[in-house]
Amino acid sequence: TRDSIEEFLTIQGIPVRLIDTAGIRETEDIVESMGVEKARQYLDKADVVVLVIDGSKPLEPEEQELLQLITNRPSIIFLNKADQAQCVSKEEIAALGTFTEIVTISAAQGEGMDEMARVITSLVQGGSVEASHEAMLSNVRHITLMEQAKVSLDQSILAIDSGMPIDLIVTDIRAAWELLGDITGESLRESMVDELFKRFCLGK
Repeated sequence: TRDSIEEFLTIQGIPVRLIDTAGIRETEDIVESMGVEKARQYLDKADVVVLVIDGSKPLEPEEQELLQLITNRPSIIFLNKADQAQCVSKEEIAALGTFTEIVTISAAQGEGMDEMARVITSLVQGGSVEASHEAMLSNVRHITLMEQAKVSLDQSILAIDSGMPIDLIVTDIRAAWELLGDITGESLRESMVDELFKRFCLGK
């Protein structure tokens, strides 16, 4: 992976932003080095670091360096491929640093996902990680509504720049308002429409 991949999801009511980054290693490839630098930046800002290690192979020097890099901070170590013979034990990982949790999983079999949810929940509820107050959408329907609202607002801005009649501009703004209301649960009351048109000296 040279680029970062982001995904939003909700785990037991907690909004989570997952970022899958490039591996952190020494490289002479310019493009790859940019990905590594970006990965380091994400690592510095992460509330929780999740490191996936192939448990069916002996630890690579690169993996040992990563473990030392994330020790003593909220972190989850996944020993993957539990469905195969294991070459790395939890004890071996624990000897290399202090980590929040070391979990044996099998991504191929879908095992260990409940453990990840449990650890993330306990980190937030235990105060090790502060829940962000930044607004976040994880519901597909809400994301779609937000995108549609943005289109309506973009159209209203274009209409303003083009000198379009004010009633057409207000129509786009109202559409965006109603779409956002579908997300927040607040409806666009007629009194709001009256006030909006009044300010633009328009009649309904």
